[in-house]
Amino acid sequence: MWRDKKFLIGVAVSVVIIILIGFQINFRDVLSTLKKANYTLIIVSMIVFLVSFIFRAVRWHYILYEVRNVSFMPLFSSIMIGFMANCIFPVRLGEFVRAYIISKYARISKTTSVASVLLTRMFDGFAIIAIWLGLVIVLGYKKSESIWMAGFIGVIIYAITGVLFILFYRNHKATSRLFERFFALFSLRVAVKVRRGIDKFVKGMGVLKSPRRILMSFILSLCVWGTIVLSTWMVIESFHFSEIMPYYTPFIVTALVAIGISIPSSPSNLGTFEVSSVLAVKISNSSVTSGEALTFSILLHLSQLIPVIILGFVFMWISHLKLSQLAVAKDDKLPSLEN
Repeated sequence: MWRDKKFLIGVAVSVVIIILIGFQINFRDVLSTLKKANYTLIIVSMIVFLVSFIFRAVRWHYILYEVRNVSFMPLFSSIMIGFMANCIFPVRLGEFVRAYIISKYARISKTTSVASVLLTRMFDGFAIIAIWLGLVIVLGYKKSESIWMAGFIGVIIYAITGVLFILFYRNHKATSRLFERFFALFSLRVAVKVRRGIDKFVKGMGVLKSPRRILMSFILSLCVWGTIVLSTWMVIESFHFSEIMPYYTPFIVTALVAIGISIPSSPSNLGTFEVSSVLAVKISNSSVTSGEALTFSILLHLSQLIPVIILGFVFMWISHLKLSQLAVAKDDKLPSLEN
């Protein structure tokens, strides 16, 4: 896993970004800004950030409801373990971890579970698009030209992904037949497996047949990201940046970071997170020094990493899991969690 090409490329991206940032930073500004920070408010921001995972668990309940009525705690537990795994393992292994853990708890197909996880990411994307478009509308195009340009590519990616998901779901029977016929040319056994795999995957997308559940999932996604915006504002406030930053800064930071961390990088999105948040701060107020912006981005990153890692390890211990077991989750080697 650690020799995975995607992982190595991600690490290379992170290293290059960190080096480029380092050359532009006055570290005296960093130390000075660290001394001024209100760390009590940063701790509160960590608690608020964790609330976003409660909304994630409730949203996942709605997405999985057509398959299985899964209770809150297993969902919340698997989400925290999965996000913790994303912080310490490469290639976003945590997405597979939470999918496989909940498949063990709820006794559903792993393919179905993976589909539901991908759907949560799609709803995240739509929520980010809503935040981004809201900023452009409120500020007006002329005032938000830099925001428009910074988020355009990310919005296009999320929009295309969402449209492809919906088209696939609406035409999955035809798609399944097409794939089955193609693979049948080589192996009937493989063709049957492919068809069954597609059927199981589509089952995890069952929420798309209910407009009410789609709406609820979208609203909960807005709650997820609204809570993240609030925690980001608290970190901004801890530096007293609100005195020099416009009110919409936490929205810009949240949207650009969400887009930035979608770029392949090292575990914890080291580098891509920092450059995205520094860019957001600079867009909001170009007079903020690079040292101040970097200090803010580092503490913002830590405020989101620390609670996730701690709570993830707690739930991993409760679930009798080990890091070595999580590391092979992609290969479906997690133990049963029925006890």
